[in-house]
Amino acid sequence: PGQDEVSRFNTKKNYGTDDDNNSNEEDDDASEQDEDVDSDVDVDSDVDSNAPMVSDDHHDGSENEDVDPDEDIDPIGTTGVPDPDEDIDPVGTTGVPEQTAESGDEDVDPVGTTGVPEQTAESGNNDDDNSDDEEDDCEAAMDRRYGERTGAYDLRPRKPRDYSHRHADLEHTAFTQYNIKKGLKIFGEAGAEAVVTEMKQLHDRGVIQPKLANMLTREEKRDSLRYLMFLKKKRCGRIKGRGCADGRKQRVYKTKEETSAPTVSIESLFLSCAIDAKEGRKVVTCDIPGAFMQADIDEIIHVRLEGPLAKLLTKVDPELYTKYLTKEGHKDVMYVKLAKALYGTLQAALLFWKDLSGHLIEQGFTLNPYDECVANKMIKGKQCTILWHVDDLKLSHVSEAVLDAIIANLNERYGQVTPLTVSKGTEHDYLGMTLDYSVPGEVTIRMDDYVQEILSEAPDDMSGTSATPAGEHLFNVSNDPAHLNPETADLFHHLTAKLLFLCKRARPDIQTPVAFLTTRVTQPDVDDYKKLGRVIKYLRGTPDLALTLEADNTHIVKWWIDSSFGVHRDMRSHTGGTMSL
Repeated sequence: PGQDEVSRFNTKKNYGTDDDNNSNEEDDDASEQDEDVDSDVDVDSDVDSNAPMVSDDHHDGSENEDVDPDEDIDPIGTTGVPDPDEDIDPVGTTGVPEQTAESGDEDVDPVGTTGVPEQTAESGNNDDDNSDDEEDDCEAAMDRRYGERTGAYDLRPRKPRDYSHRHADLEHTAFTQYNIKKGLKIFGEAGAEAVVTEMKQLHDRGVIQPKLANMLTREEKRDSLRYLMFLKKKRCGRIKGRGCADGRKQRVYKTKEETSAPTVSIESLFLSCAIDAKEGRKVVTCDIPGAFMQADIDEIIHVRLEGPLAKLLTKVDPELYTKYLTKEGHKDVMYVKLAKALYGTLQAALLFWKDLSGHLIEQGFTLNPYDECVANKMIKGKQCTILWHVDDLKLSHVSEAVLDAIIANLNERYGQVTPLTVSKGTEHDYLGMTLDYSVPGEVTIRMDDYVQEILSEAPDDMSGTSATPAGEHLFNVSNDPAHLNPETADLFHHLTAKLLFLCKRARPDIQTPVAFLTTRVTQPDVDDYKKLGRVIKYLRGTPDLALTLEADNTHIVKWWIDSSFGVHRDMRSHTGGTMSL
């Protein structure tokens, strides 16, 4: 029989009040069970009709199995119906406690497996006690999980926030880059060799001059900059050391004008690329190694090396440096004077720009009056253009021989210790962009890897694609905004900044929505988040879209300029322009 019938039978038998109804229902249930008994089972006539029947689904192998009437049978048989004359466990397999004459005196769990409490004289008191115990257990569990209530307001301590998701971008950079003490502990001898290799550059390029500590004044020691070293394991498995000076002390007496170095503008780069494609120029990109250490320093700066750095510097040239090693307290210390600019000093980039631009002027180049990182020179009747961003250079001329001569000249000036890294051909990786000149007369600017990086960082609720980067309601701002929580707001700011970098280079098609989103990073709301999601979806639908530049005539320049007055919530206007060659 079905389990619900057995449960109904037992419940009415144990808790019913009408004996006649109970007996009638017992007879009905028994008759139903008799009808369900398998016909293959032979039962002796002496067996009580209410005894459980053995089904062929549960016996062990034989077709027919006789039941001995004198044999002890499990009170709860395979049919699930108890024998009323048998002694049964108060709580049987049916889950219902059997009521006996002494059941009132018997200690039974108030709430059995059926969930029905037994009514006893003390049930009310038991319920109160159980309720108090449950409250105590709940309070203890809350204390273990959230901390005990403290303070004047009886509040639990604030749950510490989890910022682990915000450090996903730094996992491969900051979290795998170690200071000198921890790096040597992790990498051991390989880390020490990386430090020696990095400091050997300082020695070979004549960047530092060791000084005796007792020859320096107290002020010179106090103003000396610490030398920092960081160790990182590269993907190839090699340990790389990165050294720099801690130039924060210079901020006290250095102005922005004394430390800011110009870099080539994106517009200058794009115009030069279009001219390169139009005139069919050959293009070469190169990187100057140890660029800052190529420029002379413009003031007296002392640097302090301490601990393992001071000892490891003696391994570069023991005869020169060992005698300058001293003790200050319990630390090994060495002072050096800078002869060249060093990474970390505030004026290093500006000093290198002055050195490089001065060298190009000596070679006959003229700096562009609108961009000081663009230099031109007429060579063999054709223009040669060099532009640079810190130590990354792009050169172009119709003759490859002319470019080779310029590279040789730069190698003679800056590549004496380590030669320049040079890239030739029709495709170049420059400033995070791929410049492709494979199609004559055109240059294609791509940032496919950067787009994929943005898409991989986008959350799941920005999945899908969109045909356009923004809708007509882009500039609409809600009067009752629902602001984002701090974690989501940080993500909004992070993705918007990356989109800004992208739209100013290879994807100008998303400039309009990104320009609006940059005005919303301080207090973004849910609507702004959705607008950001639409830009991400548009990128997902057009991941291979690239910027292609070409010029039919570089002497006729046309501009289209538009201005929308007071379109933003703060009554600011929106302007934009397009130039055509």
